Amino acid sequence: MGNGIVKFDNALDIDNENLRNFISSVETTDKNEIVKDGDDYILTDGKYRIPSSHVSMTPKRFTELYKLEKQEDVEFMEKIREAITACLVEYCKIFPIVIENIRWVTNGYIIKYENGQYIGAHSDCNIAYQSDGVTPANSLPMQNILTCGLFLNDDFTGGELHYRPWGITARPKSGSVVIYPSSYLGCHEVYPVTNGARYAYLCWFGHGETHGSSTQSVYNTVKNIGMTNSEQKYVPVGIIESI
Repeated sequence: MGNGIVKFDNALDIDNENLRNFISSVETTDKNEIVKDGDDYILTDGKYRIPSSHVSMTPKRFTELYKLEKQEDVEFMEKIREAITACLVEYCKIFPIVIENIRWVTNGYIIKYENGQYIGAHSDCNIAYQSDGVTPANSLPMQNILTCGLFLNDDFTGGELHYRPWGITARPKSGSVVIYPSSYLGCHEVYPVTNGARYAYLCWFGHGETHGSSTQSVYNTVKNIGMTNSEQKYVPVGIIESI
């Protein structure tokens, strides 16, 4: 789609009845991500402040997918991850240099947008800071290289994925995957949902220090892809000479 944004149609075949059952199970794993309820804001477990006036417009995240117990739900989650891995491999074939920057994938979550909910333009490398404005409250997003979303349904209106700086808008069908840079190059927003509910699975690929159970290695997946151009791995940039 341009600017490192790649859409993979029909990455996963989704049965609507099975999806309804899966979503029902996911919503029972609901985690209250509010860790502080201030006078005029809430603080999430990701250390982000959300003004109280905007809470109702903020999408809901279901982060405790490891609590799913039904075999069919566990198997569906595995299919989601397999579909995303397959798309990652194809993405790396398009942009081979990204292989050098992929070592792990975060444990993802389901995000739900209901009527009127949206997210403004942002990048997925944004981090929250403590009150001094200097000390990071959560530095993990700094390591995000690629953002990945698998769209679980399309029976809603609104909710388009828009990359404002580039004038690119995506309205993926159910079972489609979109992968794009987590940096400012992938600056994106989700338009308000105007009818129905929008569900997607989100995860991030990155490198650097791992964070225990919150990440899973994908190194073996990408290291065997190889470079489209064997010379691309080492790009000469010139010789630094003393003045």
